[in-house]
Amino acid sequence: MSSLSTAQLIISISEHCMIGFGVTILLMGIIGNTINIIVLNNLRLFRGKPSVFYFIFESICNLAQLLINYPTRIMMDGFAINYTNMSLVWCKMRAYLVSILTLIPMFTVCCTSFDQFLSTHYQTVLRQMSTLTLAKYLTFAIVFIIILHGIPILVFFDLLPPNVCDIHNAIFSRYYSSVYYP
Repeated sequence: MSSLSTAQLIISISEHCMIGFGVTILLMGIIGNTINIIVLNNLRLFRGKPSVFYFIFESICNLAQLLINYPTRIMMDGFAINYTNMSLVWCKMRAYLVSILTLIPMFTVCCTSFDQFLSTHYQTVLRQMSTLTLAKYLTFAIVFIIILHGIPILVFFDLLPPNVCDIHNAIFSRYYSSVYYP
């Protein structure tokens, strides 16, 4: 067996795995996040609690991320169809949406931890700060900051020859690879 046919076999196996595992993760994520949203919204026990608000918001963002990121990733890696290399608008929007929809749930988990700290603190004054209003303000502030943080992605992502969606600015490329990803 030559090395070329071995490489083709490995590529073929990885494409089939991406299709199978990608669709499985997509379906399970959609089902799981939808169940989270339904259960946390419908049970009276959970209404009006800041931590539940954070979990619902995180589930909505995770669902949006799954619906935007996974189908396009399955198309790219499983079927070799890359729409981001065909449309400048989709190139910029996909990079932007994946960026913000990845960061928002991470910071929502941080807010949930902060709310847990406040709600279990031994001082009454700090326990009383754990409110739904504070949760909404923190969520709004984080979303606003992350949306602003993602604007350079809209500016610096471009279709470069030969039709590859990538960053066209060297400084932003260094920031993106060494600050944003870690």
